[in-house]
Amino acid sequence: MVLEYYRLTKPGIIRANVLTACAAFLYASRGDIDTTILIATIVGTSLLVACGCILNNIMDVELDKKMKRTQNRALVTGKITFDSARRFAWILGLAGLLTLLIFTNALTMAIGALAVYAYVVVYGWAKRRTNYATEIGTLPGAASIVAGYTAVTGSFTLACFCLFLIMVTWQVAHFLAITLYRSNDYRAAKISVLPLRIGTEATQRRIMLYILFYIFSLITFSILGNVSLSLMFVVIGTGMYWLYRSLYEYQQRPSDKWGRRVFFNSLLILLIFCVMISIDVWLP
Repeated sequence: MVLEYYRLTKPGIIRANVLTACAAFLYASRGDIDTTILIATIVGTSLLVACGCILNNIMDVELDKKMKRTQNRALVTGKITFDSARRFAWILGLAGLLTLLIFTNALTMAIGALAVYAYVVVYGWAKRRTNYATEIGTLPGAASIVAGYTAVTGSFTLACFCLFLIMVTWQVAHFLAITLYRSNDYRAAKISVLPLRIGTEATQRRIMLYILFYIFSLITFSILGNVSLSLMFVVIGTGMYWLYRSLYEYQQRPSDKWGRRVFFNSLLILLIFCVMISIDVWLP
């Protein structure tokens, strides 16, 4: 049963958010790392992301029942009751907010609280009613990188805003790629994701447009973020490579296989970006 509660928190999503939060924290610290605040940021972010994921799972039970890859989730099978899941979510959420408030600052706590609300309520509404649900869902998804930065600085600067834009644009391409290579699953479950609403080619064009936006965000960050030349060349170069591969393979692969390739490339792109901003202060 403990494992079922652990899975309910969507640990993969937690790890991704912790990665971006830590990277932004190290970037903002500029080599002067407060380990207590870093640990608090990791713990607080993890708890709030877990809270949001559990509440999202509760909202999506009827959808999860229809999809093969989600039919065995604990809330669908009844291994965990809705009331138990809600209590678990609120306990984690409250603990996360208190951790951020006590050990970081009020701004970081507020960002975390707003992100949970936006993910559960705003995104939960949007994905059932608009073609731009993915874009809306990336706003809370980009909160972790912002929280990592503000945990150190206590302020929202232009560099922080650039980090936010980078994560928003990366996420749109990343998540739309998922809808492409899993479109048959969504179709079977009668879940109206973007490829089923506007078509696969239009979705592919939107993905490439957001990869281009991602590159522009990187350029803006390189100008405003006081970063090293090494970081600038590496992150912009990998972003351009991501766009090149996407354009090159656009006519070479079926849309589902193309989407899978874009998805896996996006994971590498994010990892490189996070590593580079983490060590930027020591780069030439």
